[in-house]
Amino acid sequence: MRPVVPLPARAGAAALVGCVMLSASSVNATGEPTALAMRVADPPPVAYEATALGRATHSLRLVMTNTGSRTVQLAPVVFRFKPTRDNVTYACEDATGEAARWPATLDAGAAFTLMREVSCETPLPGRYEVALLGRPRGGADASERVYGSFSLQIEAGANAPVRVPWEPALYAASSSTKDMWPTKDPSAARIVVALINASHAPVALAPVHATIRVTRRGSTTAPCPERGVELAFAGSLASGGSRAVTMPLGCALAAEAVYDVEVSIAGPGSPKVHVATHSVRVGVIPPPSPRAEDVQPGPGKVIGGM
Repeated sequence: MRPVVPLPARAGAAALVGCVMLSASSVNATGEPTALAMRVADPPPVAYEATALGRATHSLRLVMTNTGSRTVQLAPVVFRFKPTRDNVTYACEDATGEAARWPATLDAGAAFTLMREVSCETPLPGRYEVALLGRPRGGADASERVYGSFSLQIEAGANAPVRVPWEPALYAASSSTKDMWPTKDPSAARIVVALINASHAPVALAPVHATIRVTRRGSTTAPCPERGVELAFAGSLASGGSRAVTMPLGCALAAEAVYDVEVSIAGPGSPKVHVATHSVRVGVIPPPSPRAEDVQPGPGKVIGGM
């Protein structure tokens, strides 16, 4: 069981985090026993490829219940979320927008729900323990307390980050354009390469040489020759941080097909390591089936339309 810190109300608090009950009780301003319970269930797992190089937004449902026998008064809380993996701290931000409205009181047996959208930087697959911290709305940072925690699970999938051979603390990851129009513009598709510091200390970065190889499914002729690109990584990368460089694919994808893009990188004096193989679909999306009340549809939409 995890420790519980009282909510800033005229009552004590209990918390249910990760679907595990944590119990506590206190008394209200008149000396009568009271109890509040807060529940945060773990969000469902997310595949790494469904994220933006590890960045994803998760929907959270925080449910506060008055488990006592008396009405209690509530004070709004501002929450902060702090994810860790292997004792390395990453970052989350509350993406909900406007502050939630809290009821002034909560009757005995009643519940009150807060919905939060939390965007987290989880650049490596695995399990992240996310500490739930809070302070009274308008309160000083020093008043922040830990309320409990929940877990985020990032599944590895096919193109998970890989450890680079020239620096044990670093991982490399890559993403790409997924769907697009047929085009003769070699810069229309984009490739992103990121370096991730999975250690507890800053790491110095150095330029990286990337190799891009494109093949067309169903064809034995490559649409363009293999090319090399120098990626200007430099400076220092903080613990738990990531840094990305974007480059054009450098290959005109003019025919409708699925193209496989192999991305490899090499560091200073290091052999090449394969980072990812991306599939880029180039073609036309057929129109949706019309409903009876709809007019007949026009031509199909082209993927990647402006």
